[in-house]
Amino acid sequence: MELSGFSINASKTRALMECLYLATDASSYVECGQLMEGLNNVRPVQVQELVMFLYLAELAGHQWVNHLNHNRIDLGSGKRSLVKGGAYVARYDITVPRTLA
Repeated sequence: MELSGFSINASKTRALMECLYLATDASSYVECGQLMEGLNNVRPVQVQELVMFLYLAELAGHQWVNHLNHNRIDLGSGKRSLVKGGAYVARYDITVPRTLA
């Protein structure tokens, strides 16, 4: 993409990961979920470490999720809460906005 004399080279995957990193409330996570729905050509090696990214990809039903080596994904330990009053997802040990559960 060219903007006023300089170019930006960023992948859609990276952009969504940054969106997730900056998300602070239920509505921003829901927005990330909506963006994930259109992200159907991701290389599995790019997303091995980001829990919410994986959850949203699975929720969106992307086929590339089935090609991830789940044994090599370290989700860390302990429960994580992304929002207050959300819904707990045991597989990923995360609490997400109820609209994404």
